[in-house]
Amino acid sequence: MDETRGGLKSLASRYAAMFFIMPLNYLFSAYIFLLPASLILSAVTGSSAIDKSTEYGYMVTFVLNAFMSYAIPLLAALLLFGRYVPRFGERPLLEGYTRYPLDTVALFFAGIFSASIGSIVTSYVSGLLNTLFGTPRPEQVFSDIMPKSGSTFAVMAVSTVIVAPLCEELLYRHFLLKPLRKYGDTAAVVVSALMFSLSHFNFDQMLYTFLLGMILGIIVVRSGSVIPALICHSLNNISAVLQSYLPESFGNDTVDSVFGSLSDIAGTVAQFAFFIGLAALILALVLKMLRLNTNCELSAREQFGIIFGSPAVIIGIIITIALTAVLLYT
Repeated sequence: MDETRGGLKSLASRYAAMFFIMPLNYLFSAYIFLLPASLILSAVTGSSAIDKSTEYGYMVTFVLNAFMSYAIPLLAALLLFGRYVPRFGERPLLEGYTRYPLDTVALFFAGIFSASIGSIVTSYVSGLLNTLFGTPRPEQVFSDIMPKSGSTFAVMAVSTVIVAPLCEELLYRHFLLKPLRKYGDTAAVVVSALMFSLSHFNFDQMLYTFLLGMILGIIVVRSGSVIPALICHSLNNISAVLQSYLPESFGNDTVDSVFGSLSDIAGTVAQFAFFIGLAALILALVLKMLRLNTNCELSAREQFGIIFGSPAVIIGIIITIALTAVLLYT
């Protein structure tokens, strides 16, 4: 028992390090890396590489942001947790998956429903904060990152649908989830989902990404692979791209009309998926798909007590939440 506690405490210190790395990387990306890199590009090209209102500036800034969002965290996770997780070549990527293909489908729709409910709750809280403190609403924030043309939309779509799911599943559902499975799946899923949520530094996405991260974590646990979660993550992001970004990305009225219709269709499909998700969530509860194993001599409560009893973990979480709050106003 003491050896198990000691092993979990040692692992908790590594998660604490990741909690510190996330806000530090955000600040490093914004103020130490991106600004000098953009200024150098501006000097070389003779154009403003940091002006998001221009097509060139938008693409440069978006690509640099995407790179810095994942490069350092992935490298840090590899160094901190590399020896705790199996290498991809050591066993088949889809080992065990054939047992649970329908589970993945049901859990995906259940996740869509749960995350959507979380988004609705957050929107009401966001509206209340806006009324009380003048906190910017989500539409104001998203207008700053809206693509301005077909080429900028393509860059954003590739990043959102392919790059982000690939990097985030590798980071959160491989490096950060799997080490804790030795001590129990419950702690592994919750902690990785929390880190996934906080890493967005966006209040309006916080509850949505936490609930979605929980479901994606359960999919990985039940399937034995990150591949099904990666596919589900990409499908979820495709829906967001079609509904939120596509209609605003082109200046031609005819094209706008066509893609606006496609966005409406995507919205209708998403609404349909919402109600399917309710049925899927009920099914998942009835069939106990959401049940997670505590395959350890420590109970889930004891695991959480050790992990969140670490002062370094708590300080890291507080710093991340504080930075998220500051970003609401800046």
